[in-house]
Amino acid sequence: MRIRDIFPEPLMAQGPWSRDAADRQLIGVSGPDALDFLQRLCSQDLERISDDANCPAAFLDGKGKLLATCLVANGAGGFWLETDADQAHGLLEYLDRYHFAEDFELHGPDEFMCSELMGPGSLAMAGAGAGKVVGNDGAILITGERYGLEWARWHARKGGPNPPWTGANPGALT
Repeated sequence: MRIRDIFPEPLMAQGPWSRDAADRQLIGVSGPDALDFLQRLCSQDLERISDDANCPAAFLDGKGKLLATCLVANGAGGFWLETDADQAHGLLEYLDRYHFAEDFELHGPDEFMCSELMGPGSLAMAGAGAGKVVGNDGAILITGERYGLEWARWHARKGGPNPPWTGANPGALT
């Protein structure tokens, strides 16, 4: 399925569009051993992700079966795994199962709410370029562009700051 099949060009040309309570969740891994720990479990070579950048990755079980796909973001004090909401708790359990003596903290998906902005002008409205991760007052901004569609996702702790596009009046997707 293509993005154009989901969001027709006439609709996207009127964007950007926003939605609160997007179906993405965030898991944080921070501390001195976070990189080494994730490097052992993740399909992506995390040592190659530059600071304040993100890339796609996967987590597999011991038999090579896919457990979760996500964006891995490096920045804002740790690594941030952004995944579909239906995969987040399974991924958190998987990470916790293999956490033995390493020195790092896990921040669960229930700590964050996700707001999403997508369509033309999303990156400018979010104030960041594509493929970035930015920390701001207890919130994480992750941005990207895929198949010509710009997007930005704001993960804030409950009661945390509003997304940078608040008040800019993007359209609403339900």
